[in-house]
Amino acid sequence: IGPLSVMTIHIRNAPASLRAKITALCEETYRAHREASPQDWPGNYFDLAIKTFIDQAFTDASGKALNESPNLFVAMNDGTFAGYYRLSDLPTDPETQYYAVEIQDIYVQPEFRGQGVARAMIEHAKGLADTHDWDSLDATVSDWNVGSRSLFESEGFTVKSRKLGLGPDRAARDIPQPATGQRFGPNDWFWLFVGAILMVSFLAAYLGR
Repeated sequence: IGPLSVMTIHIRNAPASLRAKITALCEETYRAHREASPQDWPGNYFDLAIKTFIDQAFTDASGKALNESPNLFVAMNDGTFAGYYRLSDLPTDPETQYYAVEIQDIYVQPEFRGQGVARAMIEHAKGLADTHDWDSLDATVSDWNVGSRSLFESEGFTVKSRKLGLGPDRAARDIPQPATGQRFGPNDWFWLFVGAILMVSFLAAYLGR
């Protein structure tokens, strides 16, 4: 694969045909990071949260399957899958007055890393923000992840807040699972939010630019 100057990167809404591949990549990355830092990753986080995020990205509010996702996008190089990124649920209610969107997951295939694919996806998200006049487009990046922070800052992102934490020295507890038919409560959604932050922070370390 040559440099980006001779690559043709096309970013589009993720088709349902790539759903299984994206899910498998997410699980592979999750397993690797949980093995490296079990204190940060609940054992059931993939099944209860990450897979749920992906499933929701390919269904509408009524649960009907979609042919393509409205908030998960893929980067293609001459028809070859190069990577993907996922935004938080996009606002669809015309009465909503505030549109805050977050880049929650971003991934580049190993053979395409370091060739500008991640940057292209970030620029695509920025284009959507401009087109739809969102009030904010955010991404959470760990302090240690200098390369990822540099990439986002070079794309115009600025530091909005800084979160300090004192984590446990044991494996993370599983996320409490709601009873069948019940929605997640505030504490459950807290874990999903924390996990989304961890996903974009850790995955970004493997992006390349």
